[in-house]
Formats: sequence, structure tokens, C-alpha cells
Amino acid sequence: MADAWPGWRSERERAHVFSQFDEAREVCRRSARESGPATAGS
Repeated sequence: MADAWPGWRSERERAHVFSQFDEAREVCRRSARESGPATAGS
């Protein structure tokens, strides 16, 4: 979705934003691993 957005000012900006997405994804994955398996009702 963000890849197709026509409002990027430069390829450098686009690459920077996508690297931030990657970092955020990794933070979420790490948090999920550290919290353990999800249980019903919690």
C-alpha cells in the first residue's frame, strides 16, 4: 500500500520509511516472543 503511494519526495525518503516499518515489525515480533503464547481471555 505505501509502496504505491505517489507522494514520496525521493527514493531516499521512501527507503527510510520502509526501514522504519522493518524496525517496527521486529519490535512487535520481539515483544510477542518475550510475552509468550497468548491465552484465551487474557
